[in-house]
Amino acid sequence: MLYPSATLAALIDPVELEARFGRADSSRDLREHARRVLSEALEPALLSRLAEDRRLAVLHLDRESGRDTDWRQVTALESDGEQDESNASVRAIKAISDAFRAEAAPGHAEPDIVDLIVDHALGSPAICALRTLGRFAPELSLDDPDLSAAAIGVALGFRSLFNQPRAAHCSMRHPQQLLA
Repeated sequence: MLYPSATLAALIDPVELEARFGRADSSRDLREHARRVLSEALEPALLSRLAEDRRLAVLHLDRESGRDTDWRQVTALESDGEQDESNASVRAIKAISDAFRAEAAPGHAEPDIVDLIVDHALGSPAICALRTLGRFAPELSLDDPDLSAAAIGVALGFRSLFNQPRAAHCSMRHPQQLLA
């Protein structure tokens, strides 16, 4: 959820989905609209290749679409705290960069690859941030290293927020509300 996919930020934009299909009455409708766009945009052969390594499917989608960020140029965000989160940006960028060099893990039977991609497109804080930042800096490509770094910073902020004791306590005490 820390990976800012330029391909998914461009393909699946809730604002554009609403303009095309009308307002979704539920999250199920929004997901169906996103599935439809992905089905139109992505070839079945590409989806099959992505399903082979689901763990890295979104990263491979960017590479296959020609929208992968040059991770050597993405700078880590500075942190002035001495907390555990201080090197999170550096670690996230390194993990993404290393993932592209890792060997593919064998696939196994799981839910549809399109559902996985839709989950990332609509729910990843990094992708949502990238899409939003792209609106504020339309002169930059969505795979621009500066936009990617900023999107990772926003995603790490969300992670930090939800890792706080109060949020963790609420999610453990009322897990059914998280699924609503």
